[in-house]
Amino acid sequence: MKSLNFFNSLLVFSLSLVFIGVANAERIKLSCHEMIDDVAFDYAVDIDEDSAQITHTSSDGAPSVAEAIFSGNRVSYHITNELQWMSIVTAITIDTATLQAARVITTTQTGQPPKELPPKFGQCKFQDDPVEGFIDTATPQAAEELTTTADGEAAIESRGELSSAGSAKVSNFRGSTWGDSRTEIIKLKGKPSPSKEGHFFYKNFVGPFSVLTNYEFVNGKLSQGQYILQEMHDDKNLYIADYNVIKNMLTSKYGQPVIDDVLWENKEFKNNKKKWGDALTAGHLAYHSQWETDDTVIEHRLIGEGSTASHGVIYKSTLMLEAVKEERKKRILSDW
Repeated sequence: MKSLNFFNSLLVFSLSLVFIGVANAERIKLSCHEMIDDVAFDYAVDIDEDSAQITHTSSDGAPSVAEAIFSGNRVSYHITNELQWMSIVTAITIDTATLQAARVITTTQTGQPPKELPPKFGQCKFQDDPVEGFIDTATPQAAEELTTTADGEAAIESRGELSSAGSAKVSNFRGSTWGDSRTEIIKLKGKPSPSKEGHFFYKNFVGPFSVLTNYEFVNGKLSQGQYILQEMHDDKNLYIADYNVIKNMLTSKYGQPVIDDVLWENKEFKNNKKKWGDALTAGHLAYHSQWETDDTVIEHRLIGEGSTASHGVIYKSTLMLEAVKEERKKRILSDW
């Protein structure tokens, strides 16, 4: 079916990734501060790179231990609080260079799809820093602007990064730029997990979602980036809820999509919304949305695969689309 041909480019791999920590690294202890509706919220963060763990202590003194995900200067973690009627997942990303922080909360009430709250931003400082007070990052006068990254991740990113030559470097995907070499990606993100030829894979969290991140190279240059969601749901409708959460995040960043399709291969359950999750995993229903910038095409897809679903977001360099097609054709022909 022609309308479903685009699914073929969604790479889904079952890989067991092992986080590689930094040996004998110093612990980083931070005090962090947010202003929300003129109310101050404070928490402490103890980052242990050796064990890849974070101890998050809230203002009421309650500690939580979480797995740390390191990516360049950023460290991310998430905390889950289970209440009788609601699950609350808090995803926090801290830039250890600027000490800026971003937090996204997702709530899920019993029997309801997840609801993501708008991101909140704050500032941290080293606990032994003699300087009192924090920069008020909630105001236009803040020293550096906090924003959601171009790839939809709830995190901190400056509008431009300075390269070693002193010129502005545009971030196309997770702080990297189209055309970056494998060496540059390793320097930025660390050593990847065992990867297929032409690809680097990393395990990350994007907001509250666990993802496999794929960097694709053509002729040694970064040409595409991809998030492959790792979420598994017994309630199949939650795959659609995840899709809508991410689509809303992308829309808030890039505006209305240029493509926003709900595709029915078999319309048996079209008039029964409670069965849409079953229709999805049976291959009867698929979702596709797309955004475009000056140098990037962003495609968001959700399709059925067996009894589960494949969900991903692909970022493509517009200048390298033909080169990617040719490289993939060569790889296929090399198998014959």
